Formats: sequence, structure tokens, C-alpha cells
Amino acid sequence: MPSSSPIRSTNSDVLGRYYTRADISSFLVEQIDDHNPRRLLDLGAGAGSLSIAAACRWSDLEILTVDIDSGIASSYQEKLGRINFQDSRHLHIHADALSCELPDLLDTIRNPIDTAVCNPPFLIPKWSKGFSEILEDTGFSHCLPLPSSTDAAALFLAQNLRLLGDNSKLAIILPDSLVSSFKYSKFRQHLLTNYEVERVVQL
Repeated sequence: MPSSSPIRSTNSDVLGRYYTRADISSFLVEQIDDHNPRRLLDLGAGAGSLSIAAACRWSDLEILTVDIDSGIASSYQEKLGRINFQDSRHLHIHADALSCELPDLLDTIRNPIDTAVCNPPFLIPKWSKGFSEILEDTGFSHCLPLPSSTDAAALFLAQNLRLLGDNSKLAIILPDSLVSSFKYSKFRQHLLTNYEVERVVQL
């Protein structure tokens, strides 16, 4: 049976988030080589550390932030203003990052997303039937453990891949379980068969 409530690490906040330090955010963004992004997505943006690092590197891109926390959006404008990033180039969507409706909300068909950065929550979420659609769209539906033990990070990775256009790049922070545990071996096999992994860095 699926879990009745999220299971999260005791070191994270109530939404399972670990806020990314500025130096780690800059380091992660620097790993995106040979790429000139036009439209960048930060899914589950939290405090916006990854978005700020991206804005510091590329001042002429459009930034899309998505977060379920309604109280966090007001800080983005102030933080982007400190680095003289044009407010008109940032759009925040107050929504569940694992919503099936995000392709429509972000207009990914007419205006593809070519870059994404992400530090997903480290928890096992209560299963939703919408998760199956995300996994079906990316081919991961038969590659994951039981719903009751599937990490949110796996779902965030699949959602990012679902939202990105062709020839795009994703820089994402993942827990060790996705990289090395046996229960995700089929997941890794599908990922490496269907997507190009350019670099893996231990933080």
C-alpha cells in the first residue's frame, strides 16, 4: 500500500528540502558546458539559489521558477534585483512541481525549455496517480521500485526530462540512492540508454 504521508529526512524542512549553498549552486551551474541557454527551469526552486547562480552566469535568459510554497515567491524579485537581472525575464509559477499540468502552464510546446537546474526534495512522497503519467511520458514507469518506496528525486528527474525540449541540458542534485542503490538499477539503465549523461560529480 502507498504511504499515507511523505517520509522525509530529519535534516530537511517540512517539504523535504535542503537549501543549496551559493557556492554549490555556482559550481553546479558551471558544469553546464558548451551551451547557451535561452529558457531555464528551476523546478522546486525553494529559495532560488540555483536560479540566482544561473542568472549570474547568463544575464539574457528567461528564468522559470516553480514551487509549491506560496510564501517564497516574494523573495525572488529582490534577489534577482540585487544582481541587476531584469524582472521581466523571470516568471514564477506557484504550483506543485510534480503536477501533470506543468507542460501547459509552462507552454513547453510553443516555447521549449532548453535548460534546467534542480535540487529536489529528499523524501518519499505520498503516491499520486499523476506520478504514473510523468513516468509513462519519460519511459520510467517499469523501471522504479514500489510506489511506497520511490524517492521524490526520481520523480523530479523524470518531470524535468518530460518538460525539457530537444538538445537541452539538465543539472540536478540527486541522493546517493539513485546513483548506486540496487533498487534503482533498472532506472539507471533506462536513463543511460535513452539520455546522455555528461558528468557525475560527488558533492
